[in-house]
Amino acid sequence: MGFTSQAEAVFHDWRGTSSTNWFTSNNWSPTSVPNQFDDVRISTLVPTSFRWPSMNVFGSTAVRSVTVQGPNTTVAANLTLAGGQLTVLNDFQVGVPGSGQGIVVLQQASATLSVGGQIVVDSGSILDNNFGLVSQLNSQPILINGLYRQTINSNARLNANTVEVDGGSFIHSKGVVTIINSLAINGGINASYSLQGTGNLEVPVIHIGGGGAGTLILMDTAQLTATDTINVLSSGLFDIRKDYDFAGTLTLDNTTVKVDDGTTAKTLTLSQIGLLRGRGTVDGNLINDANVDPGLGFVGAFTLTGDYQQTAQGDFSVDLSGTSLSTYDSLDVTGDVVLGGVLDAQLVSGFMPVEGDRFDIISFDGSLAGIFSNVALPTLTSGISVALIYDTNAVTLAVGLDGDLNLDGFVGIADLNVVLGNWNQIVAKSVWLSGDPSGDGFVGIEDLNKVLGNWNAGTPPSASVSVPEPAGIVWFCLGGVGVLMSARRIRPSSN
Repeated sequence: MGFTSQAEAVFHDWRGTSSTNWFTSNNWSPTSVPNQFDDVRISTLVPTSFRWPSMNVFGSTAVRSVTVQGPNTTVAANLTLAGGQLTVLNDFQVGVPGSGQGIVVLQQASATLSVGGQIVVDSGSILDNNFGLVSQLNSQPILINGLYRQTINSNARLNANTVEVDGGSFIHSKGVVTIINSLAINGGINASYSLQGTGNLEVPVIHIGGGGAGTLILMDTAQLTATDTINVLSSGLFDIRKDYDFAGTLTLDNTTVKVDDGTTAKTLTLSQIGLLRGRGTVDGNLINDANVDPGLGFVGAFTLTGDYQQTAQGDFSVDLSGTSLSTYDSLDVTGDVVLGGVLDAQLVSGFMPVEGDRFDIISFDGSLAGIFSNVALPTLTSGISVALIYDTNAVTLAVGLDGDLNLDGFVGIADLNVVLGNWNQIVAKSVWLSGDPSGDGFVGIEDLNKVLGNWNAGTPPSASVSVPEPAGIVWFCLGGVGVLMSARRIRPSSN
């Protein structure tokens, strides 16, 4: 800010000898109003008649640092900005660990606190931004071990580079908090950021938990805007107490997103380029209008204690690295499931399934409605493929012989009957029991060829059953109606 350190630092202690006015010399020791070279201490002694300093609307000054610290653990030192501008070139400390507590209040809309170093609110201390502007001038963090409140007036503002709620509480129900880099909430069981009322938090990245327990609460009409990434790490909790639409990346690391208001389940909607990834629990309803991808550099499982709806724009991605539940991605839903959009399954870690392998990628306790409109399944070794099964309590990927539509381990008359029984029909894609082993959503010549091309493969269900040759069966079943030669055969439109 253009200041130099030509003069040696002088510690200025508040005494309050004659008044509460910051700009009265007799209130300070030494007897002069502190300037940009001075470290201010509002701490050492209880001032006369408990007159703590106040800066009025016409005041404006700069000091090198400020410490607001009570003389002992039972008396808190106070600083009130009733207007004007206080610029602190280095650190601004409210309370000192193990010593004294402090209370700083911005009381009028014209009050401005600008800090060039760290802003630290220690345990038991309070920074109350009722009306004014708190502004951090460089890359130093704001550390909240005590309490920051912005709850009185919608004109209140906080501009920061980084905020760390490290064991303290941040209550934000009015005005705007703008954080350029990131918000971290961790460090202890009481570490929390409560975004409520009409508060507006603008921050690109949020970390909840990780270095210790932490909670982010979102409720009322409060807005969380411009957020690209929310990471809910170990011991973290994202507590959403309303219906919430999120278009960023939400990562869970064996943790929980709670989506209810205490009495009623609410709905988290992933929209636009939104993504839910990792592993953990969503305690509420989930609408996937973007992408759900269990796992993050590993396979993962999500538990949803509510209903799951995937829209036509939604994508459900699963990785398969083995046959046990812990080796492939899955979603377990306690409520109902409505499907649409895309299923995208792929093999990872060099895994190659064999005939008979099954993967319950979505399980549910309620009902199932709808199907995936597009399905991308992995290509396996010669002679086997992946089928999609919509069952009463699960959506399953099953590995079977090419052409074995009923998955009984043998390609024969029963499989041919599946194709013929659904001939020329538009069906759910890749559902073999509907006659679509080709996966194009239409039962036609490609599906018939899958069966005939693998005729008699596998082991017949009963060794005593005589299995006819395919040619005679096909002409016996199809010749009379001319299905194979029909010019009227319907084809689905390409997607």
